[in-house]
Amino acid sequence: MRNSYGLDLRRAEESGLMDPCRERGIAFVAYFAVCGLRREAAAGQEHDARVRRVARAHGATPAQVRLAWTLRRGPHVPAIFGTANPAHLTQNLAAGALRLTREEPAALDGPGQGAAWAAAGCGAAAA
Repeated sequence: MRNSYGLDLRRAEESGLMDPCRERGIAFVAYFAVCGLRREAAAGQEHDARVRRVARAHGATPAQVRLAWTLRRGPHVPAIFGTANPAHLTQNLAAGALRLTREEPAALDGPGQGAAWAAAGCGAAAA
């Protein structure tokens, strides 16, 4: 299955779609994992302070944190990221090696500034 999914887009969790995919070994291919509600819009400034904080802690980009968060959802969740920029491609590929601490996914999962931007239809991206 291919679905819009990421830190700011979790309808698949709300609808209960993620668990059956995991249980049956069906790939849940996430797209818009970096840009969230902005969809195809050009990367912009990261508005979620939690994402910026985790990125600084790892010397990573916010886009890498967003991809790492998505990939951590399980081995059945690969992420599609699109870019025309070779440097961003390299950064996005490196997100697979980013290891979030035990506390960081929980901090990113909680309500925060990103949720306010998402509710306003502004989603956040940085790549």
